[in-house]
Amino acid sequence: MKDQFHVFNVGEMPELDSKNKELLVVLDTNILLHVLRYSKDSREKLFQSIEKVKSRLFIPYIVGLEYNINKKDVMYSLKNAKSSFKKKYEAIKSKTIKDFNTEFNQLGSKITSSDEAEVRKKIKEYFSETLNETFDNFFEKKVREELNLITVDNQSINRFEELYEGKVAEKPEQSWITEIEEKGKERYDKKIPPGYMDNNKTDISIFYDIHYQKKYGDLILWEEIIKRAEDEQIKKVIFISDDLKEDWIFKIDDEEIGVRAELREELWIKAKADLFLLNSNQFLSLSGVGEEITKRDNINLNRNNIYVDNINLNRNRIDVDTIDEYFLNENEYLGRKKYISSELKELMDNERRNFLKRLRTTITKVRILIDKINYADTNYIIYRVKNIIENLDILMSSNIIEYECGLDVVKDLDLTSERIRLQLQLDNNFSEIRIKLMLDELLSVLRKIEFNVDIETEENFK
Repeated sequence: MKDQFHVFNVGEMPELDSKNKELLVVLDTNILLHVLRYSKDSREKLFQSIEKVKSRLFIPYIVGLEYNINKKDVMYSLKNAKSSFKKKYEAIKSKTIKDFNTEFNQLGSKITSSDEAEVRKKIKEYFSETLNETFDNFFEKKVREELNLITVDNQSINRFEELYEGKVAEKPEQSWITEIEEKGKERYDKKIPPGYMDNNKTDISIFYDIHYQKKYGDLILWEEIIKRAEDEQIKKVIFISDDLKEDWIFKIDDEEIGVRAELREELWIKAKADLFLLNSNQFLSLSGVGEEITKRDNINLNRNNIYVDNINLNRNRIDVDTIDEYFLNENEYLGRKKYISSELKELMDNERRNFLKRLRTTITKVRILIDKINYADTNYIIYRVKNIIENLDILMSSNIIEYECGLDVVKDLDLTSERIRLQLQLDNNFSEIRIKLMLDELLSVLRKIEFNVDIETEENFK
């Protein structure tokens, strides 16, 4: 039976061993573009992770092409991000002063006192000076920390691209691409993975003597993986991407269960290879480079108290009075302390895992809605956004975000969610475009939280 249904018994995730010639590590376009979006420290961790598997690295031609097509756009948007935000920040400051002056003038008009005008003028001047100073100090001490994470430079880009040298597949024939697109029509109609979630895309990518419909991008990439695995007699394929939708991942009620069995079956039948999927955080953790971020072995009990109030101790069968009775002897104090620390750590880890599961579910919902928003019905969009907001409320009820990411991230998440709420209340001026922009901002914040909270490699994709 196991032989007949091999794809359901593929075993554990293989080690990222550069010496294993039967292993193939495939990078998606979004992973390559992270080089531009990551901070300097995160970029270095990604570099070290990729370098560890350099000899087993494979980049499909379609991935290399999309990376080079999108690279300049990403660089341009990042380079302009600082000046753009600075202008918006100044506009917020000016509007705050203007709104205050308007409301304060209305108050003054109701006061019939000979010295009212002079008093009001001094108060407005003081407000303007105080606000300007507060805004400027906050920008320099806090906002600039975020802006300093944007460090796009050609030197780091060249460093990464040297890693990819000789790892990119040869340019395919147009006839081969056309044949895949013809197959894709039937596959997408039957919802055979991968790629059918992009069926709404209408753009065509053209590069010199080849062209392809972007909706078939994932399918072309998939066929390249199969071909390479078959040609090199690969036994284990690890595909790393941060854009794995339900045409890659099997889900039950929005919970990610594992790799789509159809994909594993196809790769096994055509190339006798097993498929495994990782996102960037899992890749960093498995490679060992992200261990200092994702793994905390020595948790301080005082620090645990930051969000211990969110844990139901009775539900987890921890009875502090019973523990006290068990350790009556003072000589057993150290044993008691170690026991409590161990049990409490387990509670912390469970709480973090549950939080991480809901966080990733929310990220998936936001990502899917962004993909659908251009053609979805307004009522559907509003319904899905409200569902996302409900998940955000649960996430923000935990202190884990503040503990792991700091108050600034908490404020970013709170501000973004509040803006989305306000947009939902504008019945006559509801704008899909504004919602999409806000969801893009929300996805960025959630990704930052995921990176900080992911404390260990989970086995969701085995």
